[in-house]
Amino acid sequence: MTDDTPTPRVSHSIQQWPVMVEAAQETAARARKLAARAARIARESDALRDAFAAWEHADPGGVKETTTTTGTGALTLAGAATGFRPFSAIATNGDTVPYCVAAGSEWEVGIGTWSTGGTLARTTVLASSNAGALVQPVSLEVAA
Repeated sequence: MTDDTPTPRVSHSIQQWPVMVEAAQETAARARKLAARAARIARESDALRDAFAAWEHADPGGVKETTTTTGTGALTLAGAATGFRPFSAIATNGDTVPYCVAAGSEWEVGIGTWSTGGTLARTTVLASSNAGALVQPVSLEVAA
């Protein structure tokens, strides 16, 4: 007498399971990295939006100062560029201000803290030509 019960088919052999589990773990790790990156971008976007919203009462148009600061620390501003206003025209000590640093092919956009006496602390870099890190300016202009 023969048994007509069909034999269950397994689409993948047991030997393939470790490879499949590893591939699933790699996919999950990539998904976690992408989710973390998306969350960081959302936070940066929110921070920039909040800084601009809080600063709407001031007219930042026409603000540009020069600096000869080198390195990645706070910027010591050297006064308004010709035809522009200084940060002191729109900000008071301790104000958080959006800023842009540009010098040749190097640039940086962020949120800084302006201090009486002409210092701009680069508090949060939102984007830059240096992979999101501070740039090292040399004789450049800083604008709001």
